[in-house]
Amino acid sequence: MVIEPFYKSHADNYIAGILYAKTLLRNEQFEKCDALLSTLKILPFEGATIGRQLFQETKLMQAVKEIKSTHYKKALQFITSAKSWPVNLGVGKPYDEDIDQRLEDWLDYVCYTKLRDEAAAKQSLEKIIHFYPQVDNTVSNFLPANHLVSAWTIEKMSSRKTAEEWLQNQAMLFPSNKIIRWSLQTYRNEPAPLSEDEKNGAVRVLEQFMKTLKTN
Repeated sequence: MVIEPFYKSHADNYIAGILYAKTLLRNEQFEKCDALLSTLKILPFEGATIGRQLFQETKLMQAVKEIKSTHYKKALQFITSAKSWPVNLGVGKPYDEDIDQRLEDWLDYVCYTKLRDEAAAKQSLEKIIHFYPQVDNTVSNFLPANHLVSAWTIEKMSSRKTAEEWLQNQAMLFPSNKIIRWSLQTYRNEPAPLSEDEKNGAVRVLEQFMKTLKTN
């Protein structure tokens, strides 16, 4: 990695640190990326969300890895960490209603189900179903890939038909959103091509999770 020696000799350069973290993440060096993000200090600036996004993806990728290994309690620890907002990453925690934790809640549900904790599993599903995606003054409170999680939840709590109808409605509400379209096509088991540039952390985690389901 070209960026590694540069960052190590310029450890106060958080821009280089962000690039290094991205590189580690794409190369599936999750533990190393996690360690880096724990020490990286990103200066706060308007719209500074990249550090938190990298942190969330790193934690959830490790959670999926533990789920694949059937280490569900360890996975829950990573999921809990993914819900936190470390102050060193340059962004403050929004209001709870503006945080889309549907992916974390779904992974919680999977773990609690495997651990036979029916009450906690049900609570996780209820959190997902009660999340209301909305746009306020052009700012959305949701991660579009998490619409796939909502569809899975609606199917469990109602029916597949209701889930698909909900996703179709979301796709009509946001016709230019390629990731919502990806969610709908993925739910239908149709080809859902997204370029690497179009994917975000939630898409990558969901793709990895679905690969885990196929191999387990």
